Amino acid sequence: MLLIGFYFTPSVVGRSIIAALIIVKYWFFLFWIKTEEESEVAPIQREEISNE
Repeated sequence: MLLIGFYFTPSVVGRSIIAALIIVKYWFFLFWIKTEEESEVAPIQREEISNE
């Protein structure tokens, strides 16, 4: 929806606000995926260390 709003917004100020929202939204989404992957890997690494 934000991308559609970005395309149809004529003013530069409106486009910059929508672009900032898009960047923030996807930055947090990618950061959340990264932390989920790390939290899944961490217990496996702990088990390998304790088994040695």
